[in-house]
Amino acid sequence: MYRYGAKPLYPGMNLEAGLLVVQSVCSYMCDVATFGRASAWKPVDRFAASTFVLWQCCKLVWLDMTWAEGLVWSATLTAGIGCFRNSMTCLKSPPKRLRSHEVAGTAAAIGTEVDADLGVDLRPYMWWHTAWHFSLPLGAAVWMAVRASQGS
Repeated sequence: MYRYGAKPLYPGMNLEAGLLVVQSVCSYMCDVATFGRASAWKPVDRFAASTFVLWQCCKLVWLDMTWAEGLVWSATLTAGIGCFRNSMTCLKSPPKRLRSHEVAGTAAAIGTEVDADLGVDLRPYMWWHTAWHFSLPLGAAVWMAVRASQGS
């Protein structure tokens, strides 16, 4: 009998789900709780996220998938990695500087997304980094729905 009455969609699914909860905590601590400050969470999050993305890429090699599952998984990885790359590009490109009178209004309107001291607009980074955090889980959910519907 399967736990919760459902067969896992692939070997190791329950273990992976637990590890993703740990990754979620690391990601929150890195991207929210300590954003903009040096923290031990930064390298921990980078290591865990890199390991999980590599693990997801490896699924294309070792996990038997139909063409539809492979297409969804490939598109998910491409979109996720693209969003992450764009977010990092936003951080490395010369930041948009706001005039002092724009800083106060923009900071008030969008909260901590604008560093009022430096006048740096972080909205493009925040948009792409948020897209990165949504793209992989959303794509994985679509992949699981496709896999379950095909009885894999």
